[in-house]
Amino acid sequence: MKLPADLRYTPGVIVGRSDPSKRIEIERIPGLRMAGVVVGVGYRDPNPPNRVINPFAAQFCEVAVDTRTGEVQILRFLGAHDSGRVMSRLTYDNQVFGGITMGIGLAMTEDRVLDGHQTGRMVNANWHDYKIPTAQDCPAELVCLPVDLGDRECNTTGVKGLGEPATIPTAAAIANAVHAAVGVRVTETPMSPAQIAALLARQRKEA
Repeated sequence: MKLPADLRYTPGVIVGRSDPSKRIEIERIPGLRMAGVVVGVGYRDPNPPNRVINPFAAQFCEVAVDTRTGEVQILRFLGAHDSGRVMSRLTYDNQVFGGITMGIGLAMTEDRVLDGHQTGRMVNANWHDYKIPTAQDCPAELVCLPVDLGDRECNTTGVKGLGEPATIPTAAAIANAVHAAVGVRVTETPMSPAQIAALLARQRKEA
């Protein structure tokens, strides 16, 4: 039996490196015929020296805050992302818009309530009490600004990640916009009207 290091793959055939006369067609490998799938394990090289290959993002939003009720309305949102080469603009935009929407849920509406003193289970695991954002919670103006800098030192296609980078900064952008609008710093999510109203009341009391 040959060691894996002594084998190489050519289209449809496994061939011995030291003895090319030793070969077997893929479909004749007994284990593969039983499993029906080919599973490969790959490893990437270390990052190039003195190079940063991570994606970068900057997100901005504009909000309106009702200082009486504490309600926050997100008016506009911009996501600028350096995720390397843009291979499909439609997919790219949708990924950013989806990530921003998920981040709005984290920032504004989604609240896990746990029965911490008894079972530790989530007690609002339903669509009625665990509120995910709807179209009414998202701004009418969502803008995606790709920074299309393909990086061939990163990988052969020049692309970087664009999943979580669109979600992670969203809540912070909203909190910063609230601070810019009314001067209170929100450090917990979701930013409920009750929380905002309490912060505004404390601000007025301390003024």
